[in-house]
Amino acid sequence: MDILKIITSQLGEDAISNLSSMTGENQENTGRAVQAAVPTLLNALNNNSNDPHGAEGILNALNNKHDGSILDSLSGVLNNPDLSDGDGILKHILGDKREVVETSLSNKSGVSSKSMHKILAMLAPIIMGYLGKQKSQNNINSSEGISDLLTSVVGSLGNNGSGSGGLDLGDVLNVIGGFTGKSKSGAGGLLGTIGKLFNK
Repeated sequence: MDILKIITSQLGEDAISNLSSMTGENQENTGRAVQAAVPTLLNALNNNSNDPHGAEGILNALNNKHDGSILDSLSGVLNNPDLSDGDGILKHILGDKREVVETSLSNKSGVSSKSMHKILAMLAPIIMGYLGKQKSQNNINSSEGISDLLTSVVGSLGNNGSGSGGLDLGDVLNVIGGFTGKSKSGAGGLLGTIGKLFNK
Protein backbone atom coordinates (compact mmCIF):
# COMPACT_ATOMS: atom_id res chain seq x y z
CA MET A 1 0.00 0.00 0.00
CA ASP A 2 2.19 2.82 -1.30
CA ILE A 3 -0.06 5.83 -1.05
CA LEU A 4 2.49 8.13 -2.67
CA LYS A 5 2.51 6.02 -5.83
CA ILE A 6 -1.24 5.53 -5.71
CA ILE A 7 -2.03 9.22 -5.41
CA THR A 8 0.53 10.40 -7.92
CA SER A 9 -0.56 7.72 -10.40
CA GLN A 10 -4.21 8.66 -9.92
CA LEU A 11 -3.38 12.32 -10.37
CA GLY A 12 -1.39 11.59 -13.51
CA GLU A 13 0.30 13.96 -15.92
CA ASP A 14 -2.89 15.86 -16.67
CA ALA A 15 -3.28 16.71 -13.00
CA ILE A 16 0.29 17.94 -12.73
CA SER A 17 -0.35 20.02 -15.85
CA ASN A 18 -3.51 21.46 -14.26
CA LEU A 19 -1.68 22.25 -11.03
CA SER A 20 1.11 23.81 -13.04
CA SER A 21 -1.34 26.03 -14.88
CA MET A 22 -3.18 26.93 -11.68
CA THR A 23 0.00 27.98 -9.89
CA GLY A 24 2.01 29.30 -12.82
CA GLU A 25 4.88 26.94 -11.97
CA ASN A 26 6.63 24.66 -14.45
CA GLN A 27 5.58 21.02 -14.47
CA GLU A 28 8.88 19.67 -13.19
CA ASN A 29 8.80 21.78 -10.03
CA THR A 30 5.08 21.12 -9.60
CA GLY A 31 5.72 17.38 -9.73
CA ARG A 32 8.42 17.73 -7.09
CA ALA A 33 6.06 19.77 -4.94
CA VAL A 34 3.41 17.02 -5.09
CA GLN A 35 6.01 14.36 -4.26
CA ALA A 36 7.04 16.40 -1.23
CA ALA A 37 3.54 17.42 -0.13
CA VAL A 38 1.99 13.94 0.06
CA PRO A 39 4.34 12.49 2.71
CA THR A 40 4.33 15.80 4.57
CA LEU A 41 0.55 15.76 4.97
CA LEU A 42 0.53 12.07 5.87
CA ASN A 43 3.16 12.62 8.55
CA ALA A 44 1.12 15.52 9.91
CA LEU A 45 -2.04 13.40 10.04
CA ASN A 46 -0.14 10.52 11.62
CA ASN A 47 1.28 12.90 14.21
CA ASN A 48 -2.20 14.14 15.03
CA SER A 49 -3.60 10.62 15.25
CA ASN A 50 -1.16 9.81 18.06
CA ASP A 51 -3.34 11.98 20.29
CA PRO A 52 -6.75 10.43 21.13
CA HIS A 53 -8.58 13.68 20.44
CA GLY A 54 -6.73 14.11 17.17
CA ALA A 55 -7.56 10.57 16.07
CA GLU A 56 -11.20 11.11 16.99
CA GLY A 57 -11.25 14.33 14.98
CA ILE A 58 -9.85 12.56 11.92
CA LEU A 59 -12.35 9.72 12.34
CA ASN A 60 -15.24 12.19 12.50
CA ALA A 61 -13.99 13.99 9.40
CA LEU A 62 -13.81 10.70 7.49
CA ASN A 63 -17.28 9.66 8.69
CA ASN A 64 -18.94 12.97 7.89
CA LYS A 65 -17.29 14.20 4.72
CA HIS A 66 -14.29 12.35 3.34
CA ASP A 67 -15.63 8.96 2.30
CA GLY A 68 -13.34 8.47 -0.69
CA SER A 69 -15.81 9.52 -3.38
CA ILE A 70 -13.48 12.35 -4.35
CA LEU A 71 -11.19 9.74 -5.91
CA ASP A 72 -13.90 8.90 -8.45
CA SER A 73 -14.03 12.46 -9.78
CA LEU A 74 -10.47 13.75 -9.55
CA SER A 75 -10.57 15.39 -12.96
CA GLY A 76 -13.55 17.50 -11.95
CA VAL A 77 -11.94 18.38 -8.62
CA LEU A 78 -8.73 19.44 -10.29
CA ASN A 79 -10.51 21.47 -12.97
CA ASN A 80 -12.72 23.24 -10.43
CA PRO A 81 -10.79 23.22 -7.16
CA ASP A 82 -12.43 24.24 -3.90
CA LEU A 83 -9.42 25.23 -1.83
CA SER A 84 -11.55 26.16 1.19
CA ASP A 85 -11.99 22.49 2.10
CA GLY A 86 -8.25 21.88 1.93
CA ASP A 87 -7.56 25.04 3.90
CA GLY A 88 -9.83 23.79 6.66
CA ILE A 89 -8.04 20.44 6.81
CA LEU A 90 -4.63 22.12 6.89
CA LYS A 91 -5.74 24.44 9.66
CA HIS A 92 -6.43 21.39 11.81
CA ILE A 93 -3.34 19.34 11.04
CA LEU A 94 -0.71 22.09 10.68
CA GLY A 95 -2.18 24.87 12.79
CA ASP A 96 -0.14 28.04 12.93
CA LYS A 97 2.91 26.23 11.55
CA ARG A 98 1.45 25.96 8.06
CA GLU A 99 3.44 28.89 6.72
CA VAL A 100 6.70 27.45 8.04
CA VAL A 101 6.00 24.09 6.41
CA GLU A 102 4.99 25.74 3.14
CA THR A 103 8.18 27.79 3.06
CA SER A 104 10.32 24.73 3.72
CA LEU A 105 8.61 22.66 1.02
CA SER A 106 8.85 25.62 -1.33
CA ASN A 107 12.61 25.76 -0.86
CA LYS A 108 12.89 22.02 -1.43
CA SER A 109 10.70 21.74 -4.52
CA GLY A 110 11.43 25.02 -6.27
CA VAL A 111 7.86 26.35 -6.33
CA SER A 112 6.91 29.58 -4.58
CA SER A 113 5.40 29.54 -1.09
CA LYS A 114 2.16 30.89 -2.58
CA SER A 115 2.05 27.99 -5.02
CA MET A 116 2.87 25.50 -2.28
CA HIS A 117 -0.04 26.93 -0.31
CA LYS A 118 -2.41 26.07 -3.18
CA ILE A 119 -0.89 22.65 -3.82
CA LEU A 120 -1.25 21.59 -0.20
CA ALA A 121 -4.86 22.81 -0.13
CA MET A 122 -5.58 20.87 -3.31
CA LEU A 123 -4.01 17.65 -2.07
CA ALA A 124 -5.39 17.62 1.48
CA PRO A 125 -8.98 16.54 0.55
CA ILE A 126 -7.61 13.93 -1.87
CA ILE A 127 -5.47 12.39 0.86
CA MET A 128 -8.40 12.47 3.28
CA GLY A 129 -10.49 10.79 0.60
CA TYR A 130 -7.91 8.04 0.24
CA LEU A 131 -7.96 7.49 4.00
CA GLY A 132 -11.76 7.47 3.95
CA LYS A 133 -11.73 4.76 1.32
CA GLN A 134 -9.22 2.71 3.30
CA LYS A 135 -11.36 3.16 6.41
CA SER A 136 -14.40 1.81 4.60
CA GLN A 137 -12.59 -1.09 2.95
CA ASN A 138 -11.03 -2.16 6.25
CA ASN A 139 -14.17 -1.57 8.36
CA ILE A 140 -12.41 0.85 10.69
CA ASN A 141 -14.78 2.47 13.17
CA SER A 142 -12.58 3.57 16.05
CA SER A 143 -10.00 6.26 16.70
CA GLU A 144 -7.49 3.53 17.56
CA GLY A 145 -8.10 1.97 14.16
CA ILE A 146 -7.50 5.32 12.45
CA SER A 147 -4.24 5.73 14.32
CA ASP A 148 -3.16 2.24 13.28
CA LEU A 149 -4.17 2.94 9.66
CA LEU A 150 -2.10 6.10 9.49
CA THR A 151 0.88 4.39 11.10
CA SER A 152 0.65 1.70 8.43
CA VAL A 153 0.26 4.20 5.59
CA VAL A 154 3.23 6.29 6.73
CA GLY A 155 5.27 3.14 7.21
CA SER A 156 4.59 2.17 3.60
CA LEU A 157 6.30 5.36 2.44
CA GLY A 158 9.75 4.12 3.51
CA ASN A 159 12.72 6.42 4.12
CA ASN A 160 11.49 7.30 7.62
CA GLY A 161 8.11 8.32 6.25
CA SER A 162 9.58 10.58 3.59
CA GLY A 163 8.46 8.75 0.47
CA SER A 164 10.25 8.91 -2.83
CA GLY A 165 10.48 12.70 -2.66
CA GLY A 166 13.55 12.35 -0.47
CA LEU A 167 12.17 14.33 2.48
CA ASP A 168 12.66 13.14 6.04
CA LEU A 169 9.91 15.15 7.74
CA GLY A 170 9.01 12.95 10.68
CA ASP A 171 10.96 15.01 13.19
CA VAL A 172 9.64 18.26 11.75
CA LEU A 173 6.01 17.26 12.00
CA ASN A 174 6.42 15.82 15.48
CA VAL A 175 7.30 19.34 16.60
CA ILE A 176 4.08 20.74 15.15
CA GLY A 177 1.96 19.12 17.82
CA GLY A 178 -1.53 17.72 18.01
CA PHE A 179 -4.80 18.12 16.12
CA THR A 180 -5.32 21.59 17.56
CA GLY A 181 -2.12 22.80 15.94
CA LYS A 182 -0.35 23.40 19.24
CA SER A 183 3.42 23.14 19.05
CA LYS A 184 5.52 21.17 21.49
CA SER A 185 8.25 23.77 21.12
CA GLY A 186 8.61 27.29 19.85
CA ALA A 187 8.81 28.34 16.23
CA GLY A 188 12.56 28.64 16.55
CA GLY A 189 12.79 24.96 17.41
CA LEU A 190 10.68 24.04 14.40
CA LEU A 191 12.68 26.22 12.05
CA GLY A 192 15.90 24.79 13.38
CA THR A 193 14.72 21.23 12.87
CA ILE A 194 13.57 21.96 9.33
CA GLY A 195 16.87 23.63 8.56
CA LYS A 196 18.84 20.61 9.74
CA LEU A 197 16.72 18.22 7.68
CA PHE A 198 16.81 20.20 4.48
CA ASN A 199 20.54 20.92 4.73
CA LYS A 200 21.58 17.25 4.93
